[in-house]
Order: sequence, then C-alpha cells, then structure tokens
Amino acid sequence: MTEFILADPQPTTRAKNRGARMLKAPRIVDIDVYLQPPGSNPPYTLDSTLPIKNGNLSFKNNGHPGLIVNFHLHDELNPGYTFPDSAHLRDGVWSELGPNCPTSGIWDVFQPLSVENDGMTLQAYNENPTQANGKGLGEFHFTLNVTKTGGPPYLALDPGGDDQNGSRK
Repeated sequence: MTEFILADPQPTTRAKNRGARMLKAPRIVDIDVYLQPPGSNPPYTLDSTLPIKNGNLSFKNNGHPGLIVNFHLHDELNPGYTFPDSAHLRDGVWSELGPNCPTSGIWDVFQPLSVENDGMTLQAYNENPTQANGKGLGEFHFTLNVTKTGGPPYLALDPGGDDQNGSRK
C-alpha cells in the first residue's frame, strides 16, 4: 500500500516570498459510478467534476503529487453489486495506457488502495507523472470491476481516461 507523508502545512517565509505553493498531498477526486438497469449499454454512467476530453475523463493533479481517486458505486437499479472485497482488491480497477480497455489485471495508471463503505467505494492512486517531454501519460483506459460475490465473476465497466499532468512545482 502506498503511504503518503504530509509536509509541514506552514511554508517557510522564503517559500512564501517566492510565491511557492506547498502542495504535498495528492489531489482527492470523487467519481460517482451509477449502474444502469440490466441490458443497458453501457451498463453504467459516471458523474465527476473532472473535465471530459475526447470522451475521456481528464485527470489533472493541479500541482499535487498525483491523485487519490474515490470511485463511489451507486446500485439503486440493480442491487447487490459491490467492488471486489479486500482479498480481490487488485481486481477492483485495471488500467492500461493507450486506446484498449484492459480485460485482465494490469495497473499502468491506477493502483488500488482500499475498498470501503461496505464495498461501495474503491480508492485508487494515480501518480499522474510528468514524462520526459513535460506532459502527462496521455490516453489510457481503465476497467472497474463490480461483483455480487466479492470476487469473480465480474461485471466489467470500461470508461476511458486521459492523464493531463499539471505541474508539481
């Protein structure tokens, strides 16, 4: 599990004089995932304050060291689904760089951290690193897996994303 250490929240006088922003904790982002009735295509809708670029959620860290993303599952129309239990935590979200949706365990972008709220919230970390070209990772796709058993079989939800890195300085 990734551990985050918060720096002293009081910037030094020198840092204040330079106008430096002291952002030491990851940005917290919430994404609401609404399951749709059986047979719907897609079987989910998403709601978030993240902007959408070319149909993908645009992940920006806004100067923070990455993002903690809280996926909140809402299952009013097809009750019984949750994110996988802690024994199957890594199956909660798979992420792959490029245009393809992952169909098995790969974690190029998201690292699952925990499942909370009786399985209705999955927390994941997105480092959102700066590449050598000064930009973010770019287009990626991810699969959220939900289940009625705590583990396989899964109902796969496959939205897309775009890491548009903000400066960490």
